[in-house]
Amino acid sequence: MSSHWKTKSDENLDATNNLIGSGLYSSSVHCAYYSCFQLMYHILSSHFMWDDHKINQDSTAGGRENNQGLHVWLINTIFKELSAGNSFDANNFQKAIIGLKKTRTKADYKNMIIMDNVANNVQLEAIETLRLLKKNFRI
Repeated sequence: MSSHWKTKSDENLDATNNLIGSGLYSSSVHCAYYSCFQLMYHILSSHFMWDDHKINQDSTAGGRENNQGLHVWLINTIFKELSAGNSFDANNFQKAIIGLKKTRTKADYKNMIIMDNVANNVQLEAIETLRLLKKNFRI
């Protein structure tokens, strides 16, 4: 099954680096988070061979069950799969991705300035999260 999610993930990480270099810190946070989000999608489609229909069906059902959306469902699904093989990495993943998601929400939806130190920390956290996912799912 062909997945373009990995390419999108790589592009968003490149965008993160370029945006930080240009002083566009809020946008860099958005791209850092989505780089991780898109790699999680890639894992479902390429590693587990889930097609878009299955992902949409399962995420909609899972979102309705716990009154949460696609992002939380995807995080929980990847956490569950990671936990089956490496609980230490699963816990590190969960802590990191939830932190990235919260900071992305602030950057996108709050009337606040994201400073360079926050953007740099998010960039490093995203790089580590991507590394952890690639290691555990052999990407």
